[in-house]
Amino acid sequence: MTKPRKSLTASYRAASSEFEGSANPTVDGKPVPDISGLRKPVEIAQELADEVMNDLDKLSRFLGRNPDGRGSVEAHALLPSELWDAFPSEEMDRLKSWCRVALNCEMGNPTKSTAELCP
Repeated sequence: MTKPRKSLTASYRAASSEFEGSANPTVDGKPVPDISGLRKPVEIAQELADEVMNDLDKLSRFLGRNPDGRGSVEAHALLPSELWDAFPSEEMDRLKSWCRVALNCEMGNPTKSTAELCP
């Protein structure tokens, strides 16, 4: 990948021309490269964005149909597992607790077999 020649700059000018501002962001004292003119970084970012949107699509549709479904077991199950800790669900925690009790598990080691629980 080629290194961009330009550094990122941001500027703002109010429609009323009352004020304006600009910024030249830096990281560790070095200017941030402006990748907007490069194709490969934008393609990589687009692929990542598409993957994330696909991963969240089912959850988004569920919440669109069920606005009060946020935090529910159903919503949590549709959330990518990488995000479970970031968006905890009390309902899911209660379900996990119930399962541990029902299976009589300690530290992930069941003390009863499934056959004993479901004769």
